[in-house]
Amino acid sequence: MNRSSRPNARVLASDRIVCLCLQVTEADLMKLLTTREVCTLKDIRCHTGAGDGCMICHRELRALLERRTSYSSSSPSPSCSDK
Repeated sequence: MNRSSRPNARVLASDRIVCLCLQVTEADLMKLLTTREVCTLKDIRCHTGAGDGCMICHRELRALLERRTSYSSSSPSPSCSDK
């Protein structure tokens, strides 16, 4: 299989559903985390609804928030902890 015919793993991952109850994808969450100042699980729930159903996705939502916070701390823009 040549390079151009292999599926792009990043594209496939973005279509992955993180919150099954509300059908919120990883791409939806990444867009939210990069365009708004989202600091808590409650913020994610308010903007996307993710996590409002069975709550099985809470662990992954928190992990996404932690990753965002670790990336933010190395950038000059204010992070949630700067409030």
